[in-house]
Amino acid sequence: MRIKIPGSLKLRGEKGRALELCLWNIEQNVSKVWEGGLILRHYTKHGIEHSENIITYLGKILETHANLLNTYERFVLLASAYLHDIGMQFPTYAGLPRKAENEYTDEELEKIRENHHIASAAIIEDSVSQNPPEELVELGLRSGSGDCKHFATFIAKVSKYHRKLNIEDDELKETSILGERMRLRLLAALLRLADTLDRTYKRVNMTRLKLVDIPVRSKFIWWGHWYCQSVNVP
Repeated sequence: MRIKIPGSLKLRGEKGRALELCLWNIEQNVSKVWEGGLILRHYTKHGIEHSENIITYLGKILETHANLLNTYERFVLLASAYLHDIGMQFPTYAGLPRKAENEYTDEELEKIRENHHIASAAIIEDSVSQNPPEELVELGLRSGSGDCKHFATFIAKVSKYHRKLNIEDDELKETSILGERMRLRLLAALLRLADTLDRTYKRVNMTRLKLVDIPVRSKFIWWGHWYCQSVNVP
């Protein structure tokens, strides 16, 4: 894997080893989606580096609570870190046709971004369906051992609630899988926190900002990132 998984999130034991290949597949396939995908010109970087930063922050947050999450919860949280923004790369899930990047209007790009968390959840669910949409790439949940696809619903829910939605919704009520607890509300809260912490200059390209005219609101967000050099988690 490109990133070393923090100790507090390592997939331990026999159960963990069975899920490591699945996580590797997710990372590899999501990387390919972002590398050749759509660039939302108004918004800060949401590629694989953003996912890696989130995982680093999660490791720091959980550093003093190394045993808080069980192996299945760790897998769902790590997979969600890679998949939570994937909805930005599939305009069809926002009700838009697939076009060249420069052919999308500002309003269409905003539509893609505004509900990308809901699109991400739908894409994750569809990726393990019996007949996934033709344009949907393999995201890694159907491959590997350990019945990875059985976790797709949990990953979809955690990804869906990484922004905007009420984290107290019944959809995130505690459940279980294979005899282990699955605290979806806790996982969604951790993902949302780590996602929020990743707001530094590394996620903006100020040279690009000088070349592309973007809405004032987006400029405000870009400059806010630019003036933040780092975020330390004690």
